[in-house]
Amino acid sequence: AGALRLRCHVCEDHRLAVTQVPMHCDHCQRKLRTPLRSYMEFVADMQFACLSGSGLTGARLCTPCFRQLSGAGDGPVGRGGADSSRRVALMGASIPVTAFREVQIRRRRADDAADEDAAVAEAQNWVQCDLCHQWSHWVCSLYNHLAHVRAAGVAGAPAAADAEEDGAPFHCARCCAQRGVDRPVPLTTVADLPETALSRRVEAAVARALAEDGVS
Repeated sequence: AGALRLRCHVCEDHRLAVTQVPMHCDHCQRKLRTPLRSYMEFVADMQFACLSGSGLTGARLCTPCFRQLSGAGDGPVGRGGADSSRRVALMGASIPVTAFREVQIRRRRADDAADEDAAVAEAQNWVQCDLCHQWSHWVCSLYNHLAHVRAAGVAGAPAAADAEEDGAPFHCARCCAQRGVDRPVPLTTVADLPETALSRRVEAAVARALAEDGVS
């Protein structure tokens, strides 16, 4: 006999459909996948992200774009064959060619991809509404477990990060709408996120880019 399975009352399914976000070249927007063999990747450190003024934290380029932007021509693109004096101008930043590393693109067989996606879909956390007692995926119900544990700790209840029953009560969106009640723990908003020097620079860079493109 098959194992009993919960059904999320939000998405109405047991398995949460998870789709891997495709990677794109940051210059030509080409998808970085087979038949390409590799791509070039740059990951900024904190000093570069703060001092460049661009807010750039990383970049990926397909090999043709990397050759074009770096002036490498038909020469080798790896670090061993890179001219340390060359730089790549991308998204308002000037990046040394030697800061890029070559990343091989692994070819995924259809069976392997299906197995990986199924494993991710099964490995989901669940939460039960304290009013209607129906179950839902954390992500479907916008449930923030850490916020509920912290709220329970403030109220004097035990706060075990791995024990759902030790968190503050949870009310699903359907019960809040039908019964006219509020969530015991309000949803986190952007205003609740902590600010850092890097986040402020990133926000400023995004605002400048939007203004240059006429987006208000």
